[in-house]
Amino acid sequence: MGPRGDPRRPWQRAGGPVERVRVPARRSLPGNSIVLSSPNARLQFSFGAVPLQRFELRGAIGTGLSVRPGAALFAQTVGAKVPNYGPELTFTGICNPGGVLAASGTFISGAYRGPAATRPKGVGVGAIAIVRPTATAAGAASATLRGPRLPTASAHVGAILLTDAASGMPVSIDYRRSTSLRTDPRGRIMAVHVTIPAGTRLPAQIRAYLLLDAFPLVQALR
Repeated sequence: MGPRGDPRRPWQRAGGPVERVRVPARRSLPGNSIVLSSPNARLQFSFGAVPLQRFELRGAIGTGLSVRPGAALFAQTVGAKVPNYGPELTFTGICNPGGVLAASGTFISGAYRGPAATRPKGVGVGAIAIVRPTATAAGAASATLRGPRLPTASAHVGAILLTDAASGMPVSIDYRRSTSLRTDPRGRIMAVHVTIPAGTRLPAQIRAYLLLDAFPLVQALR
């Protein structure tokens, strides 16, 4: 998620954090309203990754699946945990008396109908394998890609998302930092690997998704 430059919308910055943000979010849809929320997300900035206690997008879906005016964004973090700026945030009084830095704003969004949301031709998928972490050892989730038209890592994003099969809540880990790709000599993606940190509490049953850009290639219960 993040802004992408658009000459028709000069308030959007080109080269924004599109490539630097990978946040799992749970969606709920009461009526035409939408809520995207993610606990313990990490947002990457030029000065470091900021751990968020709460990250939430709220809005109402209008004509053409665009979000109506009045959409709201809310995030909060512990000021002391902000890389490099933690002490200054507390000293200047930007944080509340409890040491929490809260931020709010709005966002612009609309329907996406581009190629990133369609199944790619010539790409097959192997089974998703999951090794659960212990208190002292990291676990992992991995999957392989095969076929005559493997996507290149320079032009596509491969990812694995882990969720609670019962509730749909995403497993809260730093997916951007934990994900690695195995490529062939031509730079094509052959496998996706996600390290699950030691001590991570996983649900009893996991629903895992292998994603290529914005399309879920396969899902599995583990």
